[in-house]
Amino acid sequence: MNLVRGIKFLKELKNISNQRMKSDTDYLRFQEFQARAIYEDINRIFNIPPDSFVIDFGCGKGGYTGYFATKFKKVKGVDRIINKSNFSNCLYEECDLLEYASSEKADLIFCASVIEHTKEQDKLIKIIKSSLKPGGLLYLSFPPFYSPAGGHHLKPFHYLPDKACLLLAKKFKRIDKNIDSYEKLFGEWGLYKTSIKQIKKLLLANKFSIIEYKPRFLSVNTAKIPFLADLLTWHVEFYCKNGG
Repeated sequence: MNLVRGIKFLKELKNISNQRMKSDTDYLRFQEFQARAIYEDINRIFNIPPDSFVIDFGCGKGGYTGYFATKFKKVKGVDRIINKSNFSNCLYEECDLLEYASSEKADLIFCASVIEHTKEQDKLIKIIKSSLKPGGLLYLSFPPFYSPAGGHHLKPFHYLPDKACLLLAKKFKRIDKNIDSYEKLFGEWGLYKTSIKQIKKLLLANKFSIIEYKPRFLSVNTAKIPFLADLLTWHVEFYCKNGG
């Protein structure tokens, strides 16, 4: 993506992002808009054929899933709760992600903005690995906790000590007054302080080869800048291959 096109894209993304929480339709539009650009990178880096079986692991409302279903022969969305009306052109399965057992191994697993909500991150990666074919591909992405977007609706208070962050978030009505830890922010999933280095280490420990890792939609690879990677990378993407 060249500089001019990139700036135009990021401006449009910001506008869509600001509207995303207004309705399910707006959130789907937000995911679908990103999916188009992500697909270009997936196709460029993985060169994955259109007859592939793809699992959207932690599919949420299904915006990514629906778009990928227009590009790949077989696509399945997996999540704990699924709005079935958003999955008319693909398969879906409701289950706890940490208990998922795939009856069919995937060529590609897409897992975006899930791992930072997971306490058992190593278990999540192991389940993903067991659901992939040997040599299968993994796209894994998340906002590092200390990035501008890493605090989710706590930002920018997440740069403060935990107690101060939660106190201010309650004062400005960002969170319910009964929430007393990050682990309770999103119900059962919570929010965990996840770093680029931490996930890179887990992927390698589980015998994934990392083909590339980079920030989403940015031309400068801030994810590889020593000491500053987490601060400068608003959302990191790992492109991996299952090593066996």
